[in-house]
Amino acid sequence: MSNEFVRTNRNVEKPRKSQWTVSAKKCLQEDEENRLMKNLKEAAKSNKRRDVYRQIIFHLVLRSGLRCSEVKDLNWEDCALGNGQSSIEVVRGKGGKRAVVLIGPKLKANLRAFLRWRKTYENTEDIWGPVLLSTHKKRYTRYGIYELVKKVYADYGLPQRYHVHSLRHSFVSDLYRTTKDLRLCQIQARHSSSSVTEQYAHLNSIEIKNAMALLD
Repeated sequence: MSNEFVRTNRNVEKPRKSQWTVSAKKCLQEDEENRLMKNLKEAAKSNKRRDVYRQIIFHLVLRSGLRCSEVKDLNWEDCALGNGQSSIEVVRGKGGKRAVVLIGPKLKANLRAFLRWRKTYENTEDIWGPVLLSTHKKRYTRYGIYELVKKVYADYGLPQRYHVHSLRHSFVSDLYRTTKDLRLCQIQARHSSSSVTEQYAHLNSIEIKNAMALLD
């Protein structure tokens, strides 16, 4: 809290850092998310580079919970998309940790479709190296992904308080809403502490309370 202090010596007092929290304002609402993904899917049918890249970037975060830096660093050789395989290996995750992230059939299908699109429209047979390439044939930067996501929010009328990490928040919230399994959510989100994951349970309890209030 800002009004709490830790005495470091006789003359200097230093404010304590407030604990990180997640709130409903940091997550896309369910109707916003559904509408956004539907619009991105429709736009991608044009096969225009901008629209195809927009769709795959949003799918990657909303359907796997990858962090922005992990999306940027993702290589095709990190993606297990063959028969009986459905995972992404995070080579340099938070704190430099390696991890394997399981993915669902929809994201797997979208990644395979994106690879086919790149072979057809970007004239490449290369299935190695960066999944996401800029128009200059270089790896996307974190800033480039950040700007792309913010532009999508603006184009589709979503609140500008949302940012790239809002997609990860939404993923964890959606996963908990579906499974009600905190341990599963902690593993998939790769939270180092269960106390972080528990905040998403609290978030969903607030949504339930608000929904019930509408019945009164």
